[in-house]
Amino acid sequence: MRTPVSRSSRGSYNNGGNLISICSNVLQYIKGGLSPQCQYGAVFVKGQVRVEGEVGRLLGNNTGTISNSYSTGAVSGQESVGGLVGINSYQEILTGDDYWGIIKNSYSTGNVTGDENFGGLVGKAEEDTETIASYWDIGFSGKDNSPAGEGRTSEQMQAGTPNAVLDDDGNEDPQGNIIYADWEEAIWDFGSPTEYPSLQWE
Repeated sequence: MRTPVSRSSRGSYNNGGNLISICSNVLQYIKGGLSPQCQYGAVFVKGQVRVEGEVGRLLGNNTGTISNSYSTGAVSGQESVGGLVGINSYQEILTGDDYWGIIKNSYSTGNVTGDENFGGLVGKAEEDTETIASYWDIGFSGKDNSPAGEGRTSEQMQAGTPNAVLDDDGNEDPQGNIIYADWEEAIWDFGSPTEYPSLQWE
């Protein structure tokens, strides 16, 4: 049986190294990112991260839900390295409950480097996981591929509006690529066409 995860966290982190978060009112210190099996909404992370093993700017191994979140800054590691998430994974536990990673309405920028299984948004995406309307910056990440998510140019990422359909230079083009599909302006501040989106609460 698939069980949605209800614990949640909201906040920011602006430093390098491992991340600290509050999830279900418990302070947790997790190698390579925020704690797995939690729902993260309205979170942003800045700075640089370098760890051994699976690593993402926001989360190392995701078996919960990440929504309306973003990360900036460089990330590097050995394997399963992603701009936002190292591994978007599926897990079945002894109770018979299943947990699977979902990423929705989120993005990452910043350079991504790794030895194996690395990508602009996600380093590795396991079967049955989902990534919805989430993007990475092809130019700044240095990666034009990712096992999940949609790559966009820096000009497209700085669209200044949701649901924009743009060519690679950021100009309106009905034959172009959509960016920030169905993202909510009540949650996101899209700024000007020279800025990346930020969260309204920042």
